[in-house]
Amino acid sequence: MLCAVALVGAHQTAPAPKQTFRAGVDLIQLDVTVLDKDRHPVSGLTAADFTAFVDGQPRPVAAFKAVDLPKPVPPSAPWIRDIAPDVATNTHPSGRVVVIMIDDGSFSQVDEGTPGIAGGATQVADLRAIQKARDVAKAALNELGPDDLAAVVYTENNHTAQDFTTDRGRLLAAIEKSAIAPSTSFMAQADNTDLPALNADQRDRLNDPAGILRGSCSCGVCSIEALGRIAEALRSLPQQRKIVIYISVGVAIAPPPAATVAITSGYAGMAEQCNLTKRTAMTEAFRQAQLSNVTIEAIDPKGLTVGQIGGDADNPFTNPTTNRIEFLRTMAETTGGRAVVNDNEVDHQVAAVLAESSSYYLLGVESPVTKDDGRLHPIDIRVNRPGLEVRTRKGYYAPTDKERKAMNASPSRDLDASIAGALPKSDFPMDVSVAPFAAINRKAELAIVLNVTQPNNPNASLRSERRTEFVDVVVSAFAPESGKSLGAWRQRVNLVWNSTDAAFGQYEVLSRVPMAAGRYELRLGLQTGDAGTASVYTYAEVPDFAGDALSLSGLILSATPSPKMAPKDTFADLMPVPPTARRAFRKSDRVTGFVRVYEGGSHALVPATITTRLLDSHNAQLGGGVREVDVTSFSKARSYDDQFDLPVRLPSGEYLLTVDVAAGGKTAQRT
Repeated sequence: MLCAVALVGAHQTAPAPKQTFRAGVDLIQLDVTVLDKDRHPVSGLTAADFTAFVDGQPRPVAAFKAVDLPKPVPPSAPWIRDIAPDVATNTHPSGRVVVIMIDDGSFSQVDEGTPGIAGGATQVADLRAIQKARDVAKAALNELGPDDLAAVVYTENNHTAQDFTTDRGRLLAAIEKSAIAPSTSFMAQADNTDLPALNADQRDRLNDPAGILRGSCSCGVCSIEALGRIAEALRSLPQQRKIVIYISVGVAIAPPPAATVAITSGYAGMAEQCNLTKRTAMTEAFRQAQLSNVTIEAIDPKGLTVGQIGGDADNPFTNPTTNRIEFLRTMAETTGGRAVVNDNEVDHQVAAVLAESSSYYLLGVESPVTKDDGRLHPIDIRVNRPGLEVRTRKGYYAPTDKERKAMNASPSRDLDASIAGALPKSDFPMDVSVAPFAAINRKAELAIVLNVTQPNNPNASLRSERRTEFVDVVVSAFAPESGKSLGAWRQRVNLVWNSTDAAFGQYEVLSRVPMAAGRYELRLGLQTGDAGTASVYTYAEVPDFAGDALSLSGLILSATPSPKMAPKDTFADLMPVPPTARRAFRKSDRVTGFVRVYEGGSHALVPATITTRLLDSHNAQLGGGVREVDVTSFSKARSYDDQFDLPVRLPSGEYLLTVDVAAGGKTAQRT
């Protein structure tokens, strides 16, 4: 039986909501882009303009949505784009979900002129491809809209990866700071002496066209498997446009041999086994992409390839260059994307590639398949207007029974499950502010404020009652480079509601977590008294307060009036004012800023200059000042507290607060 869907026919000009329509597992969800002859997206079509075929037979279009995402607009002030909010939220932006996937393991090339190799060549890093890969990734970053979520991942050396965020600075750092050093299959002898004469099998091993001997990724299969894993991880996300920008020179996969051809021994036998492994991985990647409705846009940074390279000159299917490019085309076109290949300026094509996904149609097509039969069912979407090109995925695999159960299962209300997804759980709104401080003996702690809005404000039914509610919190820390878990902290908070609480239904939970100097990814989950759960993800950078010559605590804001806080005195010995994660204020509020300046080490204290600036969305300074701090103002703990009031009788809009400190030739900043 087909699951019911809410049919939506109105054209949408605002950002797409998280849930565009509800689809069961027997409704095939398709992102469909329609292009004109100049490859510009065509808008204004209706459900009546589309005809769907599955297995060559027409199928009803049961749900339809037209989506036009807003085009990126240059900000009125650079800080709006370049500086991320200091408070993270679990409210998912309504734009696209984009994974910039850099296949660093593929960036090697044959060096025919390397000395010390008799009759062969070495595999060396392709420096031009590496630079072009960075250019493509940064070009993709420049085309993201304000509501697009993005992540940066690598297929092999994933040490600088960045999880989903709207923080442009973090994404750019993940692209620029990566070494991108591909593993190679064979290197010349250290003493540069000639190797003995090589026979044909040895030369094949040396050139390794199948990628069998590639250091950390035998056969290059990890690149294909990474595509499948990413697609699978995206399955649980809301029904947004999900795109993988796959920056790779491709994986050479030769066609399967004829049934009558026996697999030989030596390198040729290894190569055929390798091809079989890659073909299997590619099929699974296609399957995961279609189950998650993920579009793969493949971009080859290697550039234009001229001439026949490798293989039998009479059989292009044995040519590794042909095979790797066809792999990129197949991965893209099968999932509804396009491949940019044989182009020396591929980064110039990124804007057009992403523009194609900014205006599209979401179709729900009834499936003829009621259980998994293991086959790929071809899909063909047509538009009844001439001269238009339709781009969508080419096939459909029915989910397995296990996948069906997972798709139909109710969302878990378990607290630990709330921090296990690719994106935070947003059953009710949560914001988090995380500020590092030096506590006793200069040991660092994170001061965490979770601002929670109850899904249903219970104020109406409890005006004359007093109620106690237990709230459970989990804080889990990870190393952002490796994803290694660094520990979890749990807390139960007792909230006592009174009928006079002005902000009943909204409250802030305060936590302290010890943390050594370093960079961290934090996932925070909260379970309410009625077992509802939500989560929020953020990042923290903790200075070496004891060792750094100059460092700052987190920049906190305190506001009056404030929501209910618990436990109330959590930060009493850490800071003079209670922090809040609120960042929207009324003109009647009183807002105070606070930051602590630390001078570490054992050198003599030096005077400090503190500069505070409040900028509006046009980069005009509306407040702030400069304070000179003498060494006598520092405490015995070598710290100075800077507290100041913020003007809030300002026009509605966004503002940037910046605190810069200079001391002894060192500088530090908080925003």
